[in-house]
Amino acid sequence: MSQQPDPFHPAQQPPAPGDTPSPFESPQPYAGQPYAGQSPFAAPAQPSPFDQPTAAGAPPVAPAPAAPFGYPAAPPPPPGGDYPAYGQPPTAPYPSYQPYASAPRPDLASWGERVVAHLLDQLLMLPGWILYAVGFVVIIASSGTKNSRGVTVGANEGGIAVGLLMLALSGLVFLGVGIWNTIIRQGRTGQSWGKSKRGLYVVGQETGALIGMGNNFLRQLAHIVDGAIYIGYLWPLWDPHKQTLADKIVKTVVIKAPR
Repeated sequence: MSQQPDPFHPAQQPPAPGDTPSPFESPQPYAGQPYAGQSPFAAPAQPSPFDQPTAAGAPPVAPAPAAPFGYPAAPPPPPGGDYPAYGQPPTAPYPSYQPYASAPRPDLASWGERVVAHLLDQLLMLPGWILYAVGFVVIIASSGTKNSRGVTVGANEGGIAVGLLMLALSGLVFLGVGIWNTIIRQGRTGQSWGKSKRGLYVVGQETGALIGMGNNFLRQLAHIVDGAIYIGYLWPLWDPHKQTLADKIVKTVVIKAPR
């Protein structure tokens, strides 16, 4: 009976005369068996990009060179257009991007609008003004009168003390409301209470941003210059930036937000 060849074992060629097979030689790998005779942890060889099929007559596409230090390689430029080489600066500057070009710009507040906002702020001072007026009247009424000899008669020391106390309380109201309204509130939001009713903001002339509580305090001190000759409060009537002298010192403007 003839012996059938084993399909799972390739035919072994008999050694040539005089050739003694070494016991350390491993048999040849089977056809189609991967990783035979090599480390199982070795990655299979990658096919060359030049071996990929290309269109008839088209040259093979070379792979992009690997970038150093682990940075990604340069992506291929999109087809068409004039693009600079990878890593090279563009030949023409990029167009400037102006996201606020179409946004409405706020207008400078007029002198009349600022006066109305100031009068509204005085409503917060109304309790102080009432205390001041009543205290002043009480002091006058309690001071008595002078007779023909120039001696004061009918003076009421208790009434005078009450009048002085009311004047002191009115000063505290003016100070407290003024600090909260024109320094703290206006420093944080750009608006005093009266300006918020008219949609007005105090901002920096050069930055257009809120100036903060510190600069608002300096602005209130600079209003002394406006009040010294009083013409400073009228300056916005003819000034191109509608600024008082205090605004020019601190470099601020009052704007009206668009509605």
